[in-house]
Amino acid sequence: MQQHRCRALGLILPGIFRVATFLIPAAAIGMALIMALSIAFHISRGEKGFTINIVALLLALFVAWGRSTGWAL
Repeated sequence: MQQHRCRALGLILPGIFRVATFLIPAAAIGMALIMALSIAFHISRGEKGFTINIVALLLALFVAWGRSTGWAL
């Protein structure tokens, strides 16, 4: 559970404090990679409950795309 909080902080804190904002897309890509590997792990075990991982993957990719192109809300 501690690791999830650290990843979330890596996505949120640089944007809030406007310090090292180049880390936001890097953190989002790292989170997307972890979610993709998690989905592959669940599929390899024959588990069906990985929809939240797909949602997190899509959100992380959206953040990475949005922050790397300069388009931010």
